[in-house]
Amino acid sequence: NTLGTGFQSDDWDFLNYNYNGNDVMILVNGVDNNKILQGTTLTNMKDRRISYDVQGTINGYYDANGVLKTTEAKVTTLSPKAKYVELHYERIWLADDKSVYFSKDFDPQDYTVPTDEVQANQHGGEIVMESFDATKIIGLKVVYDDVVVFKEKSLFKITGAYAEQYSKTQIATFEGAISNSSIAVTSGGAFFLNIDGIYTYDGTQCYIVSRKL
Repeated sequence: NTLGTGFQSDDWDFLNYNYNGNDVMILVNGVDNNKILQGTTLTNMKDRRISYDVQGTINGYYDANGVLKTTEAKVTTLSPKAKYVELHYERIWLADDKSVYFSKDFDPQDYTVPTDEVQANQHGGEIVMESFDATKIIGLKVVYDDVVVFKEKSLFKITGAYAEQYSKTQIATFEGAISNSSIAVTSGGAFFLNIDGIYTYDGTQCYIVSRKL
């Protein structure tokens, strides 16, 4: 069955997710809009936050610009186009070339920035990963209990127990470029290729385990 046509890239990253009691697949390719597949229906992943009245009943949806819409169908703002997608503590994590984005927990369509301190951990956000060497993000993985961001010449992990605390911590730097298609996550850590050999990240440190052949 054809689910969709006309895409600008066939290099998809994806994950399975249970959303509102339905099994769905979230797909990203960095060029086209992020997609949610339910059954045979492919829709754009939106960026909005739910509005509640004083009784706690949904009374609308704020789009990413803060404009209140009466129904979700009227929201036209979309989630940031991403090359990579991961799931960590019920938040969807996305990454493009320069930034990492995280959703509200249990809501893959809320990447909106909190509007006040009370809502600091109730919505999504962005962590800018630009660095002095001007390299791009080439991978995003969950290793043990960390979100790990692979750049061309460096490795970072996102630390913090909740959204308000999230920050980036550099794990390692490299002279060569990491091969973006070589990253493999196992129960023993993450393994990847660099210009000089095979490296592993064991949850604490990063080191070479085999010189190149």
